Amino acid sequence: MKKGQVTLFIIIGIIILVVFFFLFYLTQRLTPGEQEIEQLSIAKSKIRSAPLRYYVESCIHKSFEEGLDFISLQGGRIYNGQPFATILCDKESCTPTPKGGSVKKIIDNKEYYVNYLVTRNILHPELGYDKYPKWKCRHNMSWPYCNYTYDPDFAVEPRLAQNNMPPLKASPGSIEVQLESYVAGKINDCIDFGEITNVTGIPYNIREGDAEVDITFTTQDTRIIVDMPLQVTGAGLQTMTDVEHFEVLLKTKYEYFHTFIFNLINKDITDLKFDISTDYTNLETYWPGYTVQVERDTEGRDGDDLIIVKDGNSMLNDKTLTFQFVRENIPPVLEYVRGTNSAPNYDIIWYFPQGQTITQETVTPNAVDMNEDEGNLTFNYIDWGKTYFEKYRMGSLYKWIPGTGEGWQYSQLNGQASIIINMSRDTNPAAHNFSIEVDDGHMKDEQKVRLWIMPTQVSPSPASS
Repeated sequence: MKKGQVTLFIIIGIIILVVFFFLFYLTQRLTPGEQEIEQLSIAKSKIRSAPLRYYVESCIHKSFEEGLDFISLQGGRIYNGQPFATILCDKESCTPTPKGGSVKKIIDNKEYYVNYLVTRNILHPELGYDKYPKWKCRHNMSWPYCNYTYDPDFAVEPRLAQNNMPPLKASPGSIEVQLESYVAGKINDCIDFGEITNVTGIPYNIREGDAEVDITFTTQDTRIIVDMPLQVTGAGLQTMTDVEHFEVLLKTKYEYFHTFIFNLINKDITDLKFDISTDYTNLETYWPGYTVQVERDTEGRDGDDLIIVKDGNSMLNDKTLTFQFVRENIPPVLEYVRGTNSAPNYDIIWYFPQGQTITQETVTPNAVDMNEDEGNLTFNYIDWGKTYFEKYRMGSLYKWIPGTGEGWQYSQLNGQASIIINMSRDTNPAAHNFSIEVDDGHMKDEQKVRLWIMPTQVSPSPASS
């Protein structure tokens, strides 16, 4: 062996001895507590390893999808008594509806309470819930179709229903805030680090604190940020605390979906001819893949509908993203009934043709139903013409019971009706009043029609040449 090689090996040996004695010196100087802190620092670094981060982020992902599915199937609310609820109302009182705030529904053997997002706009509760309050409105206006009025050219009536869609962001009852509470609580149930042993054989324990969750929905994606306090405790009960930051980005475009549903409800309550189950594709915020389904009340309880909206582009737990809500049954709206001849104080004026004492007249009412119940609408005529005719003679009112074939002859399906009137009994210096009712099987609308029957219609004189 050459002399130079021997010298090199000697130098390497000296370096190894120096390092050994230095490490031995440090080890002797460290107290047991300091040694444990050193081990905890190693454990802390392991928490940032890719496998553990994947474990935590998978839990965040799972908790978020479970929460979003849960709150969507309940119409945007997690009620008191359900996991990690934040809003101060229970399932019976969360929305302004006389029947309560939700409808119970079983899906895949799991119980949900579906929120009423469309409720009647009751401006005058003393009128009761069976009829929409009568407000003045224009004749033939397109939004909304009018209830009857004594002045068809004055003012407008309000919307028939109100939109209770929970906001997506910011407010305490928003979907984001409710989900943040749900995910924060669910994470602590999902994550269990248990006892882990590091490479030195010294056991340590990891406990997670209360997570702070920030959820942001956008039109393009969904971002979940979690700051989680972690306590690392060794065998000697030495503890180190650190806050770990996790971030999960999902492609779910929930903000756009929420906007579509909000606009869907607004269109439904402002345009009585809008069919929510077919016309939704005409909305500006419609996106290919969205579908709307109406589940009718087949048991005949109250006529309320379950509206199911799906986003075929987004999946939650291997299922299509689904949002559902209840639409309260809204009374049908009878358009203002007005005859060919009318006057400021009369809805219809009928004249006997010259030289005739008997004539037949026709009324053709029209009604629209916000809940697409037109096929279930029936019409009825009451008071004058059905149960009696009347005429004033020498200041006294006389009534006749209709005979065979007399009175209103009408179709309950379309409301068109005809009646035979007789000059000898039906003229009256004051108005005859009869009522038209339209009924959807649960609620009614009606108009008391003010009728004046004139003895003869005088033809206008020819113009002078």
